[in-house]
Amino acid sequence: MPAAAARRRLTRRGRRASAVRSIARAAALSFALAAAHGSRSAGAAMDGLLTPDEASRIVETPLERTIGHAEADRVQRVAVANALLEHCRLDWVRLFRVLTAYHRHHRGRSEADMNRITVWHGAWQAQTLDLLRRERPTCDDDLRRAAIGGAARQLQALDPGGDT
Repeated sequence: MPAAAARRRLTRRGRRASAVRSIARAAALSFALAAAHGSRSAGAAMDGLLTPDEASRIVETPLERTIGHAEADRVQRVAVANALLEHCRLDWVRLFRVLTAYHRHHRGRSEADMNRITVWHGAWQAQTLDLLRRERPTCDDDLRRAAIGGAARQLQALDPGGDT
């Protein structure tokens, strides 16, 4: 499946300088989308509190070093699910909001951690979306079902009571 391939290609591990630049560009693009939909961290990034150079520095440090392996894996799973949703022209912003609410309110993350989560989420989502567009340019019924099912699983994991 393309999403699984994307997860293998862009891991939580540190990257070479050329990869870091492309990841930072992808993350910066994701800020624009997230800011347009009201994400506080993404909005702060777009307000100049986080520059592309800072995003580049963020991706030099694996996310798991700052928030732990399990939570970095959770961010990556949500990013892949959101890429599938975006590829199929479905709403991915809701799941992104639930992810940020989970980390901000349930995990008590600092603004610096929220910036790291936003950058890495954007990078993983952009990488997965790029792969999907190359390998499966059309969202067929099977891919749409996978996107909806993946998002539902991630929502359930982040908000079991459905409060968000």
